[in-house]
Amino acid sequence: MATSFDLERREADLQVRLKLFTTNMTTYAYAVMGASFIEPYIKGAGFKRASFVGIGLALVLHAIAWYAAPRGEKP
Repeated sequence: MATSFDLERREADLQVRLKLFTTNMTTYAYAVMGASFIEPYIKGAGFKRASFVGIGLALVLHAIAWYAAPRGEKP
């Protein structure tokens, strides 16, 4: 009887961790993407290598978040 409760609790904890992980990955991705697009406009310069690396990193973070929860955060 105790193992049934432990398994349910572990599954609930895993869902919470998955939601937090997915939220963090998408938030970081939006922050990096925004910084990569805004910095060239603020400084008046064109896109440099760092901007393209930032955009690539943001796309990778979005892909990781999508892979971790393909149907969204809800189970």
